[in-house]
Amino acid sequence: MVAEPQEDLISLYEELVGDRDLSVIGTEVHATLPASVAEVFGRLEAQKKAWRPGRIILPHVNRPFDVAIAFQNGRLNYVRPESLAPGVRLDDRMTKLGFNGQLVFKHPVEGHDAQLVVLLSDPEATPETERRFAETLREFCVRFSPHDSAGQFATEAEQMSHARR
Repeated sequence: MVAEPQEDLISLYEELVGDRDLSVIGTEVHATLPASVAEVFGRLEAQKKAWRPGRIILPHVNRPFDVAIAFQNGRLNYVRPESLAPGVRLDDRMTKLGFNGQLVFKHPVEGHDAQLVVLLSDPEATPETERRFAETLREFCVRFSPHDSAGQFATEAEQMSHARR
């Protein structure tokens, strides 16, 4: 009988594979928008220039993908906050974000040209990690906004967004 399935699975995996990071992977990090960004997008939402899709279906693979907010400025921009705190399997996350972002960019989502925007939600990432993510995600047509540029990103979204078509 299994009393704690998540913990038992982690223990079994550690025993068989020896990967101690599974506990981090098994519990998805739910990053949130920085407060200043959330405030701007709250105003945009009240003006019907932004909305909270919550989950989109990725084209071609038909898998759900969570996004926090969306706005339109020519392309539909799906904003996904991410935490890049040390100790998490960042290369796996970068690979998934790149793959998913390229699907979003190259194929219409709900009939619209779109782009994924990865917004760093906390200041704990190292400058080297931010640089690697920015350079790599750019190759997959994903926009990356570091934490210290979040306010600038929000201001740009406020100035450039328009009502949803």
